[in-house]
Parts: sequence; C-alpha cells; structure tokens
Amino acid sequence: MIAMMMALAAAQAAAPMVVKPDGHKLKPADQCFVIARGGQAMGLTRQTIKATTAGGKPAWDVVVHQRIGDGKFDMRDHFVLSRKDLLPISFDNRRNGEEHVRLRYADGRITGTRTDKGVAIPIDVTAPAPVWEGNLWGVAFGALPLKDGATFDLPYYQYDQGLSRFTLTVKVTCSPKLYQS
Repeated sequence: MIAMMMALAAAQAAAPMVVKPDGHKLKPADQCFVIARGGQAMGLTRQTIKATTAGGKPAWDVVVHQRIGDGKFDMRDHFVLSRKDLLPISFDNRRNGEEHVRLRYADGRITGTRTDKGVAIPIDVTAPAPVWEGNLWGVAFGALPLKDGATFDLPYYQYDQGLSRFTLTVKVTCSPKLYQS
C-alpha cells in the first residue's frame, strides 16, 4: 500500500486551484477506533456515515463521537453534507452532552451559535463559495483525487478559527518519524 502524507498549512498567499471533494467516493460506514497513548487505550472514536436527504437533495449524515477517560471527555460532531461534493449543510457539536456549536450553511452565509460558559454567542459569517466544514478533515481529504505530487486548496470554516484554507500536498513516501510520540 502506498503511504501518503498530506502536508497541511493555513495558506496566507495565493493558493492552488480549489478541487471539490467527490462525495460519491464515500460509502455508508460504521467504524470504531481505539485512541491509545504508549500502548494504553484511553478512549474510543466512533464514526458513522449514512445516506440521507436534506432539503430534498441527496446528503451524507456523518457523526464522529469521541469518548476518553471513561467519559470524562465526550465530544460528538454531527455533519450533514451535500452528497455530491461534501459541502456542509449543517454542523453541530456536543461536549459532555451539552450543545456547544450549531451551524447552518446556506446562501453564502454561515449562521448559528457557539456556547461559551453558558452564553450562546451568535455566529453570522459571509463565506466565499465554496467553503467546507473545518472539523471533518479525513472524510473530505479522502474524497479528493489523491495522487503523488497533487496539491489541493480547500477553503474551510472552523468555529474557533473562522475562515481559512487547507493546502494539501500528496507525497508517496512518508517518514515513520512523523508518527513517533
């Protein structure tokens, strides 16, 4: 299997052409991953991908749920994405069972709320078209036409960081040193 490394950087200058992820590459899935440090299991991540509809159009319903330390940390991200190109329709985040973020993407705007210390802070951002959800990297990156030397630019919105962009460069070699803790 070819090992790939994607170099990520928040691009500040001119970036490569935006290539939309191909949402048809996704398949329904229910996956569970162990989170470990030093060989010791710390928690679990469960990721589900289900076909659905949103506004009468085909969509993906994606949930990424992480639990660490017997539930001391519990975070659930829920995405509804266009099945065609993974552009976000909605996103919500729950931490330890409490709503933290709720976003809607429509008509060039990102609207919703982020709760901080019990106070709902409104979000209303004008977004360039297109813009992807910045909390779902792996699924979006995996839907790109990855090949050696390819470079991609993916504008995104992340509720803590605002608007930015991922610049990805695919390399067929990878140093094991990158993965040592």
